[in-house]
Amino acid sequence: MKKAIDFISSRIKVILICLLFLIIGAIAGIIFQSKVPISIDEKIRYSEILNWLTTIVIGIIIGYYFKNQYENNKIIKNYLLDDLKSISAQLINLKSYCHELRSLTVLTEEQRKEIISRTNILDKEIKVFLDLLKDCNSSKYSTVNEPLINSFNSLNKVLTNDGLYENPIQPSYFDGITSEGSKFESEIRKLTLDIIKTI
Repeated sequence: MKKAIDFISSRIKVILICLLFLIIGAIAGIIFQSKVPISIDEKIRYSEILNWLTTIVIGIIIGYYFKNQYENNKIIKNYLLDDLKSISAQLINLKSYCHELRSLTVLTEEQRKEIISRTNILDKEIKVFLDLLKDCNSSKYSTVNEPLINSFNSLNKVLTNDGLYENPIQPSYFDGITSEGSKFESEIRKLTLDIIKTI
């Protein structure tokens, strides 16, 4: 109920203008009818009935087509947003894992493999997202692909560079991860807002 009241209050100007035009149209119709006598042809032609039925059928088909198109776009948008949420969650998971390792002076081979594994999972999720985007909206794909891939590659370069194997590991390694991770996260947020607005 509150949503309906909010909707009506936000559209009050449009509703008032529509009512004003309706009243003006009714008054004009009454004046026009009193000045000009209108006669109705009593004969019904089959072609007129066919014309009306054709118009109604075409109207229903067009309405159905646009409704389906709207529903399909809504479903695709939800899939894309779910993929972006998954990418964002995986990025947060990776950053928090690296943050836990920050206090260590040396990383074990297992920890290095875990960082690389989480990076590969993130890469695969990005590929799945970009493939879906390419299939459903190629123009959006062409504008999004390069910045997203470049941002991820910068993060990947920092994650898997020689700093991963240094002994002792330098704080600058983790600082780079934080910096590039934040840039990549910002790119994901911009992309999420862009998809919400345009698709």
